[in-house]
Order: sequence, then C-alpha cells, then structure tokens
Amino acid sequence: MAQSNSLLSEIADGPYMNPCQLRYFQSRLLEWRNRLTASLVSVDKTIHSALETSPDWIDTASAQTQAELTRLNQQRAVAMIREIDAALQRIQDGNYGFCIETGDEIGIKRLKAMPTAQFSVLIQEEQEHRRRLGR
Repeated sequence: MAQSNSLLSEIADGPYMNPCQLRYFQSRLLEWRNRLTASLVSVDKTIHSALETSPDWIDTASAQTQAELTRLNQQRAVAMIREIDAALQRIQDGNYGFCIETGDEIGIKRLKAMPTAQFSVLIQEEQEHRRRLGR
C-alpha cells in the first residue's frame, strides 16, 4: 500500500494531466488491454477443447454451461477493451482526465481507481441517479 501511495503522490505532482501522468495512465491502460486480449485468446482455445472432448451428456451439458458463462465474461472483456481504446484515444486527443460532459477534471485518484473514467464524480452520480429512477 505504501508503494501505491508513493506512486500516486509521484504522478500527482505537477500540473494536471502533464506528460508524466499521461504516460503513466497510457501504460496502465495498455497493460490492462494486453491482459484482457490475452485472456480472450486463451479462453477461446479452452472452450473449443472442452466442447470437443466431453464424453457424455452430463459433461457436455456442464461444458456448454461453462462455455456460456465464459462467453458472457468475454462480452464484458470486449466491452472493457472498447472503453480502454476510447480512453487511449482521449489521451491521443488531449482530452484524457477531463469529464466528457462538463470538461471538469476527473481527478488523479479517480483515474487511478478507474483509468477508463469519462465523467467527473458529480456527473457520474447524476447519471446513476437518473438510471435508478428509470429516466
């Protein structure tokens, strides 16, 4: 935890979204994207193998259920990769770290927790409140 706090204070120094901070977040996003991509490739091979080698109907049903759960996780991973790509594009465009609705700073701590964040805390809370109300 001390290393994490020291890293946070290190990247928090200087003006907001300076080159050091942008490199830090770009590196984190690329690492995250690479891990997700690698897991998608690995899982595809495992599902295919399990479905081909199931000897009886119980094993086949179990493999199909596992394959469906895996497909759902893959869909989540693909959606996350899209969010990561959008964040990387915002870095390229010079808009990373700023709320896409208001232009306000999102904040280093929030970005460290969720590097794909697009909205300030206030706007995110408003959106979630509207969603809960069904609007």
